[in-house]
Amino acid sequence: MLQAWNKTRFFVVAGLVSGMLGLAGMVQPPSVMAKHATHKAAVKVASVNINTADAGTLAKVKGIKPATAKAIVAYRAKHGPFTSLDDLRKVKDVKAKNLGTLKSRLSI
Repeated sequence: MLQAWNKTRFFVVAGLVSGMLGLAGMVQPPSVMAKHATHKAAVKVASVNINTADAGTLAKVKGIKPATAKAIVAYRAKHGPFTSLDDLRKVKDVKAKNLGTLKSRLSI
């Protein structure tokens, strides 16, 4: 009877230890968790309206540098709202090769 109880206790303890070792592989250091949190925050900025966004918001869009964001806002202030995303070609700092990529991140 005592020997059967020891075997049971052994398997219970072994199960607990293996479970804890399995969880140890799932824990990530804070630097990795912060990296993923930053990535998720960037994903939330999916579509920015080029007629209402300020330069700071535009600069958060992947592919738009701060100088380009300021140029977009300045162009909009001088010429009025954009009527299509293709109008961004008229902005000096916006490159035609980047416009295709930017279209998926911007809206009117």
